[in-house]
Amino acid sequence: MQAPSDAPSPAAQAPVDILVVDDQPEITELVAEALSEEGYRVRVAHDGAAALRAIQRRTPDLLLVDIAMPVMRGDELLHRLRSDGFPTLPVVVMTADTRPERFRSMGANQCLRKPFDLFSLIETVEAYVRA
Repeated sequence: MQAPSDAPSPAAQAPVDILVVDDQPEITELVAEALSEEGYRVRVAHDGAAALRAIQRRTPDLLLVDIAMPVMRGDELLHRLRSDGFPTLPVVVMTADTRPERFRSMGANQCLRKPFDLFSLIETVEAYVRA
């Protein structure tokens, strides 16, 4: 007879918390639905300022953020996160920018170029939540 494991079962573990930030509701809805179907807990914000407040209330395990948004742009949010106490929060930038690699030098862990397919999105998310 085997001794019971001290490790919690996968079902007992809390789901990974992902914050999706984009000013286009159709994008946040699509991303949230796809990630929820994969078992992630997904929260949504529609601008950088709302995202910052949400992060300060409860830090997500991963942040997916657009750049071009009203109120506070995604690059400003990224700068504030990196300089104000969230230096290790994994951030994936979702952008249609023609030079997405420049956001890596600002502190993004990875960039997903819009339009992206859901397979690429899920693959990217899985890479960060397994790390």
